[in-house]
Amino acid sequence: MHISETCHDLPAPEETAPGTQPGNNAPATPPNVITNVATTDATVPDVKQVEPIHAALGRRALVPAEHYVDSGYAAADLIVAARRRYGLALVTPVLGDHSPQARAKTGFDRSAFTVDWDNQQVTCPQGQTSSSWSPCIQRGQEAIVVTFGGEVCHACPARSACTSAKKGGGQLTLRTRALQEVLDQGRREQHSTDWQARYAIRAGVEGTIHQGSRSPASARPATAASRRSTSNTSTPPSRSTSSAWTPGGTATCSIGPAPAISPASNSR
Repeated sequence: MHISETCHDLPAPEETAPGTQPGNNAPATPPNVITNVATTDATVPDVKQVEPIHAALGRRALVPAEHYVDSGYAAADLIVAARRRYGLALVTPVLGDHSPQARAKTGFDRSAFTVDWDNQQVTCPQGQTSSSWSPCIQRGQEAIVVTFGGEVCHACPARSACTSAKKGGGQLTLRTRALQEVLDQGRREQHSTDWQARYAIRAGVEGTIHQGSRSPASARPATAASRRSTSNTSTPPSRSTSSAWTPGGTATCSIGPAPAISPASNSR
């Protein structure tokens, strides 16, 4: 079961709740509110629920501006689709570079190469340009295989840091431009202290879910959070979270101005 709820920014120390005495630094944050619940079989991967969750929130005009999810919900195409369809930022650790160079943390990984998308050319760390650019399908997905001339690579003193191929030149496989740029940006940002500080909001929803999962009748959940965008300036800022209650589940989180909830309204 995937549960979405609002979550809020921690107020500044000088902010106080309405009616509190001066000097009383009680947090001026509203309570969290459940905005969506979705149920699936336990065998359905979390990544398959991202689009249905966003669609359900969209039907209720509760789409967040930022949706924080764990890597179980992550995919480059979903990040791009969320932005295009709903105008929200899906914030999640993206899949890392699994090239031999990246795994060994030696040599030149993907980030060392410069891609000129407009001219369909890649420049290697030694300043050599690619000799071919070949769109293809790999594992059912669009990709681009870039190759460098064998005569150039064989004479390069940094060859061993770039490729282990015994014949021909080096190769680099890219996703389509929109997806590759999302991966490249995500890989850069997720190691920064600023990104990690923002992403730490998930710790709050994880704590809430942990409390629920301690009950013998509960399965361990997976959670998510989001920040809702709105044109209603009277709506207070808040965050919302989505949680997947599955055995051994994972967690996600999102942020945004909370919807105005009427006391007489029902939430589903």
